[in-house]
Amino acid sequence: NKGQGLAVHIRTTIVDTWSYVEAVAIKIGDDVLEIQGSVTDESYWINGEYQGKVGSLGGFQVIQKSKGPRQRFFIQISTRGRIEIRTSSLGWVRVDVKRPMKSFFGNVVGLYGDFASGARLGRDGVTLFEDDNAFGQEWQVPFDS
Repeated sequence: NKGQGLAVHIRTTIVDTWSYVEAVAIKIGDDVLEIQGSVTDESYWINGEYQGKVGSLGGFQVIQKSKGPRQRFFIQISTRGRIEIRTSSLGWVRVDVKRPMKSFFGNVVGLYGDFASGARLGRDGVTLFEDDNAFGQEWQVPFDS
């Protein structure tokens, strides 16, 4: 990614015994795209500007398609690889990485695990987690942050 770095942060909402992703922020270089699920309208910010023009993110083309509260953003990382963000009319957000390449995602850490092996490594890059809940808790941002 031209050495700019990539950060993908999600925010969940807990409902009784289940949860859903309510928002995502993606940063490439100095650009940040924030998308929040909504049941009424398009809720997104580009570099802090509400519903600003989204043409690129960190120099990568962004294709935006919206229909009411349902939004789709496609960040074209290469001719075939991309990050897809979708919102539903229920206010849920989904993030998918399609055809990831080692040149872009090779140093990724977090809930995606190690790119090459898929190993679920902790923040220290060494501790291997077998338990799903413990791994999720390792990467959870503390409430007071």
